[in-house]
Amino acid sequence: MMDSVNIVVYSSELDSAGIKLLTTLESVITRDNITIVRTVENFCKTLYQPLSEVAVAVIIVSSERELSDLFLLRDRLVNIPLILILPDNRNGNVKKGYGLRPKILSFSDSDFTDVKCVFEKIVQKAKYSIN
Repeated sequence: MMDSVNIVVYSSELDSAGIKLLTTLESVITRDNITIVRTVENFCKTLYQPLSEVAVAVIIVSSERELSDLFLLRDRLVNIPLILILPDNRNGNVKKGYGLRPKILSFSDSDFTDVKCVFEKIVQKAKYSIN
């Protein structure tokens, strides 16, 4: 397990896909390093905290409207590696999702194997830059 890396997970509805994703993340890093936020407002506050050294942001989107709300934070997410999970692969969602410039974009029906590989690399790089 890798420690000392702060991960923020945004999910308004922590459904079975969200729980599966959290389990995947916890296979790489301890739960103590993961902050879960349930509202866009709290997600924004977490990103803007002066002492917050968020190494990775994970966003689990539950609706097209929520994606539009989160899209407003794209400038703040520019320097934070982002893992984005969309509810479906509708063209409008995918296009807007890529506008957030994620390291990886996946879907809620995924097994998250690809997400885990990318997450491990991001965490390893963040941990290396901390030391």
